[in-house]
Amino acid sequence: MADKQQESLVTGVDIGGSHITACQVAVNEGKCREGSMARRHLDSSADADTIVALWASVIQESLQNSKQQAGQIGIAMPGPFDYENGISYMADLNKYDRLYGLNVKEMLADKLGVPSTDIRMINDATAFLLGEQQQLTTAKSGMILGVTLGTGLGSAWSINGQLIEGDLYKFPFRDGVAEDYVSARWLTQQYRQRTGREVAGVKEISDQAASEEEIACELFEEFGRSIAEILYLRFEGRGPQYVILGGNISLACSHFITAFQDSLRPKMEVPAHSVSVLGESAALIGAACLWC
Repeated sequence: MADKQQESLVTGVDIGGSHITACQVAVNEGKCREGSMARRHLDSSADADTIVALWASVIQESLQNSKQQAGQIGIAMPGPFDYENGISYMADLNKYDRLYGLNVKEMLADKLGVPSTDIRMINDATAFLLGEQQQLTTAKSGMILGVTLGTGLGSAWSINGQLIEGDLYKFPFRDGVAEDYVSARWLTQQYRQRTGREVAGVKEISDQAASEEEIACELFEEFGRSIAEILYLRFEGRGPQYVILGGNISLACSHFITAFQDSLRPKMEVPAHSVSVLGESAALIGAACLWC
């Protein structure tokens, strides 16, 4: 008879635009099993069969790392996506275009040799918030907002425990949508335009801000003010009460959080905030918790 620890293990999977990570999650503890992590970079412009075969390979590697058989699987991935039925609707996003209209849940189940009913899927930002909520030491009332700051802008919120998939990325803002102004793309493009120098990513700009380079500091301050304006407009001055920041840009929080708070303070109550305690594991744990 399987022991309780084995019975509680679920495969958590986090699929991004350039990577896939899988691990075995002890859902009763909200932790990834040590040694079970498997991660690979991927080409999201590849054909559907190649992409899904790689996903299956990484999931199988994680199972082998912990000497488990395929069982319940929870997958976090970006949208637009029909998470219940497993159909991708991503198009013109420079990722997964060739999955459009396909039932990738069925395709993946076939590759793994499991029934598709053993696979559940969730928006990656929603999984992030679900995973982080498992770690909160005290209950939070009202609205909790999870924001992932990276190549794009992900969001989800929880109102008294009810999870809601967020829409901040496409919220109309200035001359476009929120993600045009709150993303790694905006930071790197603006830095290049203002300095004439290329940077590989946000970390380089963060390092410059830490050295008190004027342009880098100004960019992060603008970034913080943009987040404040977006939250005020989207929620019409009513919430959230608590914000959890994730994604790579959250590591540079010290460079923009004061500008965010100062900009928001005259308009609405400034929410308490924290930076993700789980990092990449948050979405993995949140996806696995679809089976809690």
